Amino acid sequence: MKGIGKTTLARLVCSRIYNKFEGVSFLENIGDTKHQEIIKFQKTLLNDVLKINHLALDEHHWYHNASLMRDKLRNKKVLLVLDDVKQKNQVTLLAGGRGGLLGRGSRILITTKDESLLDGLKVHHKFIVSGLGPTESLQLFGRYAVHDGGDDLEEGCDCEELFKNLVHYAGGLPSAIKTLGTCLFGRKKDQWGKLLEQLERNPILDWIEAYSENTDSFLQPHESVVEPCGESGGTPYDDKAYKGIRQMEIVVFGPVIGSIRSDYDHGGSLVRSARHGGSHEGKTITVTLDYPDEFLTSISGCTNTDLSIIQSLSIHSNRRTYGPFGDENGKRFSFHDKQIKGKKILGFFGKCDPYVNSIGAYIGPISHPYPFRTIGPFGNQDGNSWNDGKHADIWQIDVVFDSEVESISIIYDNDGHGTIPITHGEKGGGKFYSVRLAYPYEYLRSISGYLREHLGRLILQSISFNSNRRKYGPFGREVGIPFSGPSTGGKIVGFYGSCNRHLESIGAYLEPVSHRHHVRIVGPFGGNGGGPWDEGRHTGLRQIIIRCGTVMDSIKCVYDDNGTSSDGSKHGAGRGPYSHTIELDCANEYITSISGYLGQLREMYLVHSLTFRSNKRVYGPYGQEKGSYFSSPPNIGKIVGLYGRSDTHLDCIGAYFAPVFDHLNPANTVGPFGGGSGDPWDDGKHTDVQQIFLSYGVIIDGICCVYDKGKKSAHHGDRGGCSYTVCMTFLGLHRIG
Repeated sequence: MKGIGKTTLARLVCSRIYNKFEGVSFLENIGDTKHQEIIKFQKTLLNDVLKINHLALDEHHWYHNASLMRDKLRNKKVLLVLDDVKQKNQVTLLAGGRGGLLGRGSRILITTKDESLLDGLKVHHKFIVSGLGPTESLQLFGRYAVHDGGDDLEEGCDCEELFKNLVHYAGGLPSAIKTLGTCLFGRKKDQWGKLLEQLERNPILDWIEAYSENTDSFLQPHESVVEPCGESGGTPYDDKAYKGIRQMEIVVFGPVIGSIRSDYDHGGSLVRSARHGGSHEGKTITVTLDYPDEFLTSISGCTNTDLSIIQSLSIHSNRRTYGPFGDENGKRFSFHDKQIKGKKILGFFGKCDPYVNSIGAYIGPISHPYPFRTIGPFGNQDGNSWNDGKHADIWQIDVVFDSEVESISIIYDNDGHGTIPITHGEKGGGKFYSVRLAYPYEYLRSISGYLREHLGRLILQSISFNSNRRKYGPFGREVGIPFSGPSTGGKIVGFYGSCNRHLESIGAYLEPVSHRHHVRIVGPFGGNGGGPWDEGRHTGLRQIIIRCGTVMDSIKCVYDDNGTSSDGSKHGAGRGPYSHTIELDCANEYITSISGYLGQLREMYLVHSLTFRSNKRVYGPYGQEKGSYFSSPPNIGKIVGLYGRSDTHLDCIGAYFAPVFDHLNPANTVGPFGGGSGDPWDDGKHTDVQQIFLSYGVIIDGICCVYDKGKKSAHHGDRGGCSYTVCMTFLGLHRIG
């Protein structure tokens, strides 16, 4: 992981043990060095240890230098640091193969982002840099954000809570903490609060690209424009700038570009532009990007100067070129390399009618995706691989352990429902512990534990789960090789690993999370006109009143606050000809998503249409569905408040989402509990269970059930052993035989 402190820690180790060696060489930032470039590091190593400049090395055949280096170094006790290694052969070329280049007692310290690279190198000890904890993060942040004991802060500023909330988003990454502190040094408290507000709305804000040189960009808009390429005719279109582009749809009509349409990312939500050009029945090409890892970097193509239209387009990403689409026989154009170098496209604008006449772009700095994607896997990876994927959250983990970790069973959250327990490893006769998280306020942040080497393989000896509130474990013996995931600002949303009879290895998926993690802020969608309004957070919604015509004229909500009705204000003038009222049974029904359309009305960019979806039905659309489409992310909870901007019309709208608690929608199934062998059986769903017949001995031999209306299931298992019957009544249970 870049910026977590591997190089700094390696330097600290060197400073403490260097005097035990005859020579020390710290080869920093080896990175993507190719074979031909390895000679400079070979020279540095020899110079550091022997203190001799201008040694004669083969400049063209670097592999010939190994024997010379071995002759010079084989009697030297050397401490060699290979920093940021990305290829195994880099270690071989600089430290030697099986025989080695260095003398007896030498030590080689390797830093790398790729733990798997160390496999096969006969590494004696691995140490995973876990990042900084909350206290250390706060101390480092204060060193860069506050100088002279805080004399530069405003008088009376109580900033401890603000500090903690800001540092949360750095996830223990020293480089991110340093950049954030430097960015905020000398600024007013309201600017600190403004940045925190941005981070709360989108925890993957561009500042997490902690390697940006322009720290001012964190606090102010930083997009610029590439002027349109193409011809001058047509009607203007403008998609505005967003976080990035997910997908483009291009229609090629004969030899020309008939239309384009783009899907943008708006803090995790979708904004789909209107179709720019005519509704032609040509060939439709869809370019889907691997967002956020893949992003657009440029556009090129050809124009037809006689018709004043674009007749060819090529889409360039950081990974590949899509196209060309259309006819390339024309006047070529391309975004200027100097203007777009090191940036990505955030949105398009230009002219069209009825074809695409020109295209320009909003551009901004390349954001680095959330750095903590996965942790691990830790342990032996030779077993059968398993992967639970990503979920909304984690409710419960059951661990079976003895001398090693035997199995884990996880219940995930799925839109307010508990999933069926997913088990990895066999449930033996060991000790059992159930980790039950206080969902939604508690979440897992990292895992840690110990590995033991036995007969050439690593055994998962112990495991602990660390939440934002406490540590669960250790489960197993804390002896052997320790491992730990980084202390991040994110939460674990899924596990993966390998297992046979026992759990062999485990890793985790992480996602960023707001410091108010149980509430998610979506939007706003729309323009910047009008004045801001914010209804805050409530328990739920009871009523939504809308007035609309060609655009949304006003919106008013009645909220629920733990059983008490709370009236919101009307936002907008409310002069539209149509009125719509949504009545919700807040005890059983809640709004799960908001979508609609955005567009121009004279000089204003407004909300044209709204649709609300509940857990029971769809309300709307209200207004006219034209312009750019937007939608909140799926399965993120229920709306508990709205905010936005308005004047005579509704300029923009956003929403607060909170988790859906399971008492409204209990899980449909539990289990199955037991082994994975045998033939599957399933009695299906019924209204009730009237009787259960069991046959048993030292184990349960068989079971049969009688459901509502006397419907009897097949007998599952054997009929041997003792028998037992349970009869269900409305007054309770009693034994029949």
